[in-house]
This record gives sequence, C-alpha cells and structure tokens, in this order.
Amino acid sequence: MATPRSLGRLHYFNQRGRAEIVRLVCAYGRVPLEEVEEPLGREFLARKPAFPCGQLPMMEIQGKLYSQSVALARYAARQVGLYPRGDDLAALKVDMVMDACADIHVPVLRATFIERDPESRAKLAKALVKHTLPGILRGLHERVGGDSGEDGPFVLGQTLSVADIVLFDVLTNRLEPNREALPIDYASDFPKLVELARHVSLVPPIADYLRVRNTQKTTF
Repeated sequence: MATPRSLGRLHYFNQRGRAEIVRLVCAYGRVPLEEVEEPLGREFLARKPAFPCGQLPMMEIQGKLYSQSVALARYAARQVGLYPRGDDLAALKVDMVMDACADIHVPVLRATFIERDPESRAKLAKALVKHTLPGILRGLHERVGGDSGEDGPFVLGQTLSVADIVLFDVLTNRLEPNREALPIDYASDFPKLVELARHVSLVPPIADYLRVRNTQKTTF
C-alpha cells in the first residue's frame, strides 16, 4: 500500500490534547502533516461556528472539513496500515478500545482542568479513582494480547494498531501527567498497559517523533 504524501491540514491549539493521536499515527506512517495553530480565548469562540460540530481538532482533506479526533485518527490509521483490513472482529476490538479511551478522556479532563472549584475537582477525582477508572482500565488491560492464542504486547497481539496508539496517548498524555490528582498504581494493577505504552514508545518512527516532541514547549 502506497503511503500518501500528506493527509491534509490539521487545525488545533498549541497543545497535544485531542489532536495528538492524529499526530502519532502520521508519525508512525512518516506522513507529512501540515498544522494550523488555532488561537485560544475569544478568537477561538469567534471562529468556532466555522468548525464542523463547532469543535477542534479539525482536518482539511481534499478541500473539505472534518472533525472528531477518534474519527480522524481512524481515517489516518487506514491510510498508513494501522487499522485492520478484512478482519471485522479485529476491527471491532480496535474500535472498542478506542471508544473506551474516549470514555476516560472526558471525565479526566473535567476533573483536572475544566472544573475550576478545588473542592468540586477533588470530589470528581476521588470518584474517578474509586469507581470510573478502575473498571475501564481493567477492561482495557484484559484486551491486551491476541484473541486466537497469540500473545503479544499490543491489543492485537504482535500487531501494532491505532488502538495501541490511542491507549498510549491516554496513558501518557492524560493520566500520567495527572498522577497526583489520580493516584493509581499502574505498574502493579495494570502491568500490561504499562508494557503496551513502553512498546509503543519504542516503535522507531514513534520514538523519533517523541524525541522531537519532548523538546518542544507545548501543553498537554
């Protein structure tokens, strides 16, 4: 399969945020990705009606605008060989993991960033640690490895997919930076997830991207 020269123009803030999974997928495929940095604050609110669904990230692809980070990552993954072809059950497993990661992102963002009242933040974080996160993380932990007797560090066993990249992102960009507010012992409770993240970080094109990214001044 030929790798496209470019997947389009990615619009987002100067942050990792919800756009990072698209960047990671493109980095894996060594696909050039043009980025347009969008302003924050009032300028963003003024431009918001022009975005699909009024949200970012957004991509310009062949002259049309598309949004929703998971959908964009899935599209990019198909272009670079990170999404199962011809195996509906493998694709279902990948989609399930990606959707479960989205279920983590929103409440964690609310408890660590959106909610401004310290007391309310603490209550939200406590509920996440006690109730929400353990169940989702346990389910994800059980999904690591192949389904046909094949073992391996990734969701599909030995085969890297976009599900691993999305899971890597939620672990390293959403949960790990908020470890103080969300004290979970990942190494003891979810060792497969820790190993998955480590293996993803060692994939050569992703490792190259991370080395550059970690020298840049961007927020999470």
